[in-house]
Amino acid sequence: MHLIDVDSARTLFDTELLAPVVRQLAFSPDGRTLAVAGCQAIVPWSGPPLECDPSTTRLWTVDVASGQIAHDLGEFMSPILRIVWSSDSTRLYTGVQFSTYDGLGDNEISIFDAASGERLGVVQPEALPTTWLYPGVSADGRFVVLYTRTNVGPQTDFVQWWDMLDPARPRRVHLERPANDFLLSPDGASILTVTSAGSIMRWIDLESGQIRHTITGVRGAAYIRNLAFAGLDRLVWLQESGEIRLYDLAARDYAPLPESLPPRADSLRVAPDGKTVLVVHPLASSGDAAVQTGASLWDVVTGQVV
Repeated sequence: MHLIDVDSARTLFDTELLAPVVRQLAFSPDGRTLAVAGCQAIVPWSGPPLECDPSTTRLWTVDVASGQIAHDLGEFMSPILRIVWSSDSTRLYTGVQFSTYDGLGDNEISIFDAASGERLGVVQPEALPTTWLYPGVSADGRFVVLYTRTNVGPQTDFVQWWDMLDPARPRRVHLERPANDFLLSPDGASILTVTSAGSIMRWIDLESGQIRHTITGVRGAAYIRNLAFAGLDRLVWLQESGEIRLYDLAARDYAPLPESLPPRADSLRVAPDGKTVLVVHPLASSGDAAVQTGASLWDVVTGQVV
């Protein structure tokens, strides 16, 4: 693994000695630290994508300026699926793939102090036969949210979260089942859960776990794409058909789209401030010819499209 300066194309350093196989990378928001999850061996019977042998999985943090290892955060007994940083770069969270069939025992999210490398605590979700743990962190760092996915038997995917005022003793706030995904609000106060069964979304207060509002009739909820907050109280997403939807959480209703906005899109990207949306959309197609695409910038505040 090499860290390269994009302006000069110069290799700043490499970390080949960390592990032969690197599975996950995550830069801290301040850009000073890189978290690296890797392993020493590949499970020989696993098909693509290749999986780390759980018994050799490790996690490190690397100082971006020097390339030196800041901390060796130890061994894991399950493959690391996701690395998440808190918004202030002070904490690091890991989610793993857990299987009771392998007799592995770390069905948990580990919480580390980035400065010291100390493990501050863990949160432990319900254990299903085979689960994939995908954590997230609220903007203020107070809540750790987890989407738990399983593909074994009739088990149902769910979302749950914990209050992290005391990371050594996290308090579970709410479990939402079924739920197939989640989206955290920019202010760190609420969460949106997405449930394909019944085609609904629920807007929930993170601190209390109380449902603020339920959005029903979300067509193709299992296949919605590019779901994002456009500001604090509006949501934008693509239906399975490519239709753009804008929902006003304050008014609790769908909001009209600008007439000049294309009726269908291939993808959406929302700016960090939530005010501008880049819409990539088809322009024209002819027979077997490739579909031509274009892009529009949509100012959600003024409704102008350029």
